[in-house]
Amino acid sequence: MWRPMRESAGNGIFLSCTKESLRNVEKNLFTVGRFDYAFGNKRALQYYENFDGLKYRYQTDKVAFTAGYGKFKEGRRLLDSKAAFAEVEKFFKNGSALGLYYTRVNGLTDERSGHVWGGYTNIVPGKKWQANYELYRVDRKDESTLKDGTTYIATVKYGKADFTKPRSWDLWGEYLHAVAGTANDDCCGTWRMHADDTKVWGIGLDYTLAKNAQIQLFRTFDTKITSTGNKRNELTRAQFIFLF
Repeated sequence: MWRPMRESAGNGIFLSCTKESLRNVEKNLFTVGRFDYAFGNKRALQYYENFDGLKYRYQTDKVAFTAGYGKFKEGRRLLDSKAAFAEVEKFFKNGSALGLYYTRVNGLTDERSGHVWGGYTNIVPGKKWQANYELYRVDRKDESTLKDGTTYIATVKYGKADFTKPRSWDLWGEYLHAVAGTANDDCCGTWRMHADDTKVWGIGLDYTLAKNAQIQLFRTFDTKITSTGNKRNELTRAQFIFLF
């Protein structure tokens, strides 16, 4: 049975239909208007800001397909650039996942235009362990002054800090290797001061103090400029997150 539903968030309009059965759930979600767009997987090293356009997503408990078109509305590098994107994902019962994505960007300059090809894998070998790896390549127009490049990031996490469960926690370690021009320091999802043209190790701790209250600690090590090998400043950061 198909059940139409209307949802709203931000300035976007959402219309979805869900088909339920004993085996799985199928969902078609159409989004039109302004919505948050995470460029690539949830890492969003290229972009994670406001996006005006339309998006279609079909998802079951095993697979998902997403496609859309629109214009970037935040960030200096991609502001007002148009983009078409698509992503295919495969999900597994233990929480593991695989994904492949592609984005074609038509920017106001050659440096803002090009193709992005990428993929990610999320591996959950047990209840407390989780590993994530993502790699993507940026291919620009021949007239661009920036070179093509490949960026990758890997994370291993133990535990799970849950906002609904006081005293829950997790520890994680991460490595980022980003080529110049492949990441966006202005609006990306990274916690670091620098992501573009950077290779860096990082560790972190998340601890839930009380329901809906969490402290998060971050620290970088051996931070360098990828293109030159020169050192960058290290970062130590602590933040408190409260949900209302």
